[in-house]
Amino acid sequence: MNNQKNNRFTSNKKQIIISSLVTLLPMLIGFILYNFLPERVAIHWNLAGNVDGTGSKLFVIVALPLILLAAHLLCIFFTSFDKGNKTQNSKVMNLIYWIIPVTSLIMCSCTYALALGSDFDIELVI
Repeated sequence: MNNQKNNRFTSNKKQIIISSLVTLLPMLIGFILYNFLPERVAIHWNLAGNVDGTGSKLFVIVALPLILLAAHLLCIFFTSFDKGNKTQNSKVMNLIYWIIPVTSLIMCSCTYALALGSDFDIELVI
């Protein structure tokens, strides 16, 4: 029991799996929208809201969610195995489990919406 309490990475497998799937959900949405997306998709904006970086639609659909998934799992892994983190508040741990999945949904949704011609102020998001 003590080992399970000390290792949140293995004791919260269900939450890790669900939050990881949420992080990858934009990939599924991207493949559904694939034929409607332009070949080059804006992936970075400056503070004025002007596009200053683009990527291929395949990169946007596949690589961005995978990069976010890697960051998500690294955050959970290092937080779970930090010896000084044994008594971490569960609210903080829930924030760690869900901040990147929510960011993935927001970021990819905005990217897809703008690529499809939606007119909203990206400055509100960045």
